[in-house]
Amino acid sequence: YIVQLVMQRLMLVTILMACLMAMFTSCKDENDNIQPVSKDKITGFAQKGPFNNGSSVLISEMNSEFIQTGKTLTSNIQNNQGLYEIDHIELISQYVTLTVSGFYFNEILGNNSVAPLTLYAISDLSDRNSLNVNVLSSIEKQRVEFLISEGMTFKDAKKQAMSEILGIFEIDSTLNLEAETLDISKDSEGNAILLAISSILQGYRSTADLSLLLANLSTDIKTDGILDDLDIKSDLLLQAKSLNLASIRTNLEEHYNNLGIDYTIPDFETYVKQFVENTDYEPHLMVYPEIGNYGRNLLYMPEDTFFTEQDYSLAADLPENGSLKIVLKNGLWMIYGTSSVNWDISEYDNTIRSQTFSSSQAGLDCDLKITFPLDSLSSNQIEIAYYEFNSLSPTYVKYITTVNR
Repeated sequence: YIVQLVMQRLMLVTILMACLMAMFTSCKDENDNIQPVSKDKITGFAQKGPFNNGSSVLISEMNSEFIQTGKTLTSNIQNNQGLYEIDHIELISQYVTLTVSGFYFNEILGNNSVAPLTLYAISDLSDRNSLNVNVLSSIEKQRVEFLISEGMTFKDAKKQAMSEILGIFEIDSTLNLEAETLDISKDSEGNAILLAISSILQGYRSTADLSLLLANLSTDIKTDGILDDLDIKSDLLLQAKSLNLASIRTNLEEHYNNLGIDYTIPDFETYVKQFVENTDYEPHLMVYPEIGNYGRNLLYMPEDTFFTEQDYSLAADLPENGSLKIVLKNGLWMIYGTSSVNWDISEYDNTIRSQTFSSSQAGLDCDLKITFPLDSLSSNQIEIAYYEFNSLSPTYVKYITTVNR
């Protein structure tokens, strides 16, 4: 009986091992099914905003294990629309990595980047004659390669990686999007999503900071498809909240108009707003303490009523990547310059009864002493506008009332 039981268990283990081996072999066989590629040409667009004329383009062939074979094809971006073309494609494998490096049009600021950026795409050329590169194709690359190394087919790895990235930006993860088919100058849901994510990632960052963000995000999601870094999450949300969406649309329209080409800027605004509204984590915002060095803090959000002829604080704690501008408007107040810590203070504008307090001392605390004279009662409400993280429009606006004791 014991011998029979042992034999049954051995047989069960053998069957399970065979099933697992069959599953692995099936996935591996599909990726091993290398097909030669022969095409007259491959074309595509490189976009962050559009890459500039002269940017470099490199296609690298990969083998069945998705390791570069050493065979490469080179070209350059041909115009400021980001268009490239490579003629006479002869490859032994349909799998390639596309690398584009150069300057690009920054849709947030409406000018060209001051430094070059490198973006990537990994693709199967067997059924396509065009291949675009953008932030989505660049972010997914490491995740796709990892999933393939775990036994997944190329097609399924691409689908899963894109689904996970869309989820990070609060977008329907069941949408069947292929990064290398998207174009921010064409009207479709996928193109709108690309432009929304591209704008959020760019934000008001330098090209160097954007490059680092893309690398950190790609590395973070590589093994599990989940964005775990809270600093990255917070930074994405803050940048999304600070975007001037109308300006982005205008900047792109003017860029494409100057190129004299037909275009349609897709409805990217919907997806930026959706990301802001649906994000369920608390970002690392500026901290406005309830009490400062000189009393209650004007900037503390719940506070809206203050007494005349009493000392208060104008206090904020800036995070490491933070900058802040506060604009007080429609009122009278007195500040004590000698009490100021890390604030740059403008002259009081008598015409519009306004004054600006700003600080770019990231990671430091800001404070000063402020009071409201009796004359401040002539103003019904004083407006306080918060401009966080280089936002061009107020992140918050609140109104306070001054009263006598």
